[in-house]
Amino acid sequence: MANEVNTTPVATAGIESYRQAERALWDHYGLEPNEQFVDLASPAVHLRVLEVGSGEPVLFIPGSGGTGPYGARSFASCSLSAVSCSIDPVGA
Repeated sequence: MANEVNTTPVATAGIESYRQAERALWDHYGLEPNEQFVDLASPAVHLRVLEVGSGEPVLFIPGSGGTGPYGARSFASCSLSAVSCSIDPVGA
């Protein structure tokens, strides 16, 4: 299935490295995102949703190969007046 996450030791190590770098980025901006996973039926995709802040929702859709944490600086700017949400296709 195209949406399965690779769990080989090399892939798992890569995921752990990514998670550590992502945590450092969130820490740098003083943010603690809430992470959720959503499965869509059509198109069939497994998404990771990150939420930060409080207030009205603002949706960030990363483009050009970026992922949700690329928006950490923008999230920090909006976190006092809005819930910033970002979506990532898992394993993309």
